[in-house]
Amino acid sequence: MAFVLDASVALAWCFPDESSNHAVSIFHRFKEETAIVPSIWPPEVANALVVAMRRGRLNEEQFSLVARLLW
Repeated sequence: MAFVLDASVALAWCFPDESSNHAVSIFHRFKEETAIVPSIWPPEVANALVVAMRRGRLNEEQFSLVARLLW
């Protein structure tokens, strides 16, 4: 069964300090089921990654890796 994947949950997979039991359970669900993302997904994820890079939470290499994984 398909489910809607929120960007905040997917981004929690990329930042250990934002991890939660909910994010981990959705990650395991994602491996078995199809996820649908809302149309706002690309700008929402891009904004979060740019902000994370500006705050020093990601370097350029990490930014590229996470961007490829989430797109």
